Amino acid sequence: MRIQNKMFYESVQRWIDEMMLKIIENLGLDIHKAQYELLESTGNFMSNIYRIRLKFENKTNRQKEELSIILKRPMLDCFNQITRTDLQFRNEILFHQMYAQPDN
Repeated sequence: MRIQNKMFYESVQRWIDEMMLKIIENLGLDIHKAQYELLESTGNFMSNIYRIRLKFENKTNRQKEELSIILKRPMLDCFNQITRTDLQFRNEILFHQMYAQPDN
């Protein structure tokens, strides 16, 4: 049982690492010395939610900055196929792209 738990947590950590690399890349070239920490993980039968703090130095003004980030990951694939939760996540991303932009 411990081996399965270890494999699960390693898989989650790899996924978080991949997502954070993409997020840091999307923030642009002004990011320097980026690091993040997982503050909390919660979940239910539909998704896991990870609360993360991203710390970095802004190259332009040399200020240290922080961003709070929420990552959501759907749970089991078979459950997602039955309940079609992939549509929920796709719609949520579209909402954030269209409406939740602080610059607009």
